[in-house]
Amino acid sequence: MIISVFSPVWFFTIVLGVAVLVLLSLLMRNNSREQKLHFMKVLSGAGIVFLLAYKVWIFFDPGYDAIFFDELPLNLCNIALVISYFAAKKDQRQLQAFLFFISTWGATMALLMPSDGFYDVPIYLARCIGYWGFHLLVLVISIGYVSLGIYQPRLRDIPYACLMLAGIGALAHGCNTLLRATVSPTANYFFTYGIEGNFITDGLLRLIPCPFIFMLPLLLLLALVDCLVCLLVKIKRYKAADVGITV
Repeated sequence: MIISVFSPVWFFTIVLGVAVLVLLSLLMRNNSREQKLHFMKVLSGAGIVFLLAYKVWIFFDPGYDAIFFDELPLNLCNIALVISYFAAKKDQRQLQAFLFFISTWGATMALLMPSDGFYDVPIYLARCIGYWGFHLLVLVISIGYVSLGIYQPRLRDIPYACLMLAGIGALAHGCNTLLRATVSPTANYFFTYGIEGNFITDGLLRLIPCPFIFMLPLLLLLALVDCLVCLLVKIKRYKAADVGITV
C-alpha cells in the first residue's frame, strides 16, 4: 500500500486519528480531570519514546539518506510532545493553549505536506510508520486537551501561544545558523530557511528575503485562523449549553 496525500491510505490514516479522538472522548467522558491529565501525561511520555525510536529507525533504512544533525528532535511536532508532557504534569493552561492553537496546525501541515522520503512509498516502511504515526499522535494529543474537556479555548490565550511559537522558532533558527556554520549546511529546523519547492515559503522569501523573518506574516495569519476556531468552539459550547437547559 502506497501512501501519498489524498490517497485512500492517507484518508484512512486521517479517519483513524478522528476515530481515536472520538473514542477517547467517549471512554473518558466521566473521568475526573486528574485522571484525564494523567492519561495525557502517559500518552505524551509514550509519544516521546516512540519519537526517539523512530529517529533511530531511520538510520537503518537503506532507502532513506538520514543525516544525524538534520534528524535532531528540534522541529515543532517533536517539541510539542515534551510541552504536552509538562502541560499535563503541571496542568499548565498556557502550554495546553500552545498545543491546541499551534501544534494542531503543525501536525496538520506535516500530514498535508509530508517531507521528501515519506510519501509515494509503502506505508509499511519503518520510516513511514514512524512519520505518519508520530504526526497523527501529535494531532490527537494537541486536540485531545480540548476534546477531553481539559482545556477550554480562550481568545486571550492566542497572543501568548503565538509569542511562544515565535520564541521557540527564534531559538530553532539560532540552532540552524550554528549548525550550518559548523557541521550541517542543510540544517533547517522549523523551516526557517524555507521549504524548497513550496510556493508559500518561496513567495514569502521573494518578498522578505531574510531567513526566519519571512515567516512572521504567517504568524499573523495563524493568529487570525485561531481566533476563528476559538469563536467556533465557543458558539458550539453555547449551543450545547442551550440544549442542556431546554432538556
